[in-house]
Amino acid sequence: MLRIRRGWRLRDVAERCGLSPATIGRTGLGTIASVRALRTHTAALDLRAEWRIVGRSADVARLLDDEHAAIVETLAAAFGRDGWRVEAESSYSEYGERGRIDLLTFHPTGSVLAVVEVKTELADLQDLFGSLNVKARLAPGLGRRLNWRAARVVSVLAVAATAANRSVVGAHPALFSPFERRWLRPRGLPALDRDRVLLWIPASAAGRRRWLAGRRRVRTGIGQPSQLR
Repeated sequence: MLRIRRGWRLRDVAERCGLSPATIGRTGLGTIASVRALRTHTAALDLRAEWRIVGRSADVARLLDDEHAAIVETLAAAFGRDGWRVEAESSYSEYGERGRIDLLTFHPTGSVLAVVEVKTELADLQDLFGSLNVKARLAPGLGRRLNWRAARVVSVLAVAATAANRSVVGAHPALFSPFERRWLRPRGLPALDRDRVLLWIPASAAGRRRWLAGRRRVRTGIGQPSQLR
């Protein structure tokens, strides 16, 4: 469909990626000659090929969700200690918008409503910011159902403090400029006195040595074998 929308023939795509028109045609119909051919074909269309590996059991899903759940649990406890009312995994279906808020919290003293979005890895920023904006817009109505009357709404983007995530933030200063950057410390929550807060979550805050999300290398320790035998 993308090829047709651009007005390209099979031959045009083939010339761009060095494959035969027949191979391009078969790939477009779902018959993949090789991983290399698929990558070359998608690159010619300014696309990226991705694969999803699914395990036989729920182990893979639990592994992916483990660190996300740890951050949610840590934040729920921190908000609770600071006197916030907490609603975890708050779902919504409003005006055609459907989704789930990791944490919806309310502080009765200042009538502050906080929408907390948790991310172990920063990937699709456009989708992330769009989703967070929708949740912040719908939050007052969701809060009223819990008898929470908010005078102010704060969007909290809680992100695992990894080198990869810090690199993403550093590479997009304009996108993250509206966010006041804070750290979750053992002594408790930082002040949420801005409309948008980027809250870094160190692994130690969740009782862990390090976050695995975003890691691509494993370094062996001193005295450990570098290869499996």
